[in-house]
Amino acid sequence: EPRRLRTRYASAGRFSHRRPLDLAPATRCRGPVNRSARSVPLQRSRSDAVRLPLGRLLRLPLVFTSLSNISCAYILARGWSFPGFTLILLLGISACLYSAGMVLNDIADRKRDANLFPHRPLPSGRVTLAEAMTLFLLLCGIALILGFFLEVQRWPFLLLTLGSILVYDLFLKKN
Repeated sequence: EPRRLRTRYASAGRFSHRRPLDLAPATRCRGPVNRSARSVPLQRSRSDAVRLPLGRLLRLPLVFTSLSNISCAYILARGWSFPGFTLILLLGISACLYSAGMVLNDIADRKRDANLFPHRPLPSGRVTLAEAMTLFLLLCGIALILGFFLEVQRWPFLLLTLGSILVYDLFLKKN
């Protein structure tokens, strides 16, 4: 009996060619192979259809880099003492501002992305511009609300960071 490899195709970044990748070790196929079963699309629920594009728009896997940066800076500044409420606020503010910056970046680049990256959430239409703007404003609002629980001396830094995100994404960046 011949041994068959189950393979899937992965795109190689920007290039259009495809190369097979092994999914599992070789398995024995008994009887005729049902080729129509391979072309059945993966069934997803309605909530997945909403959550996945928003997660991609927010770049959720990358948020943890900002959280690690804030944690390390806090430990360097305060030592290994119990983190406390301030660190939790700083982590929340950092996550919100980072994600808001990612959303605003996609909003600012939506016309360019329509040509270069049509699979992204905004150009593909899986997330509308109104939803993206609402998400951006919501994240900024949460960051500001969390920031007002910090000491008054830290408010200018919060506003400066938010202003930097706005100025960079809307004016300074080469679209």
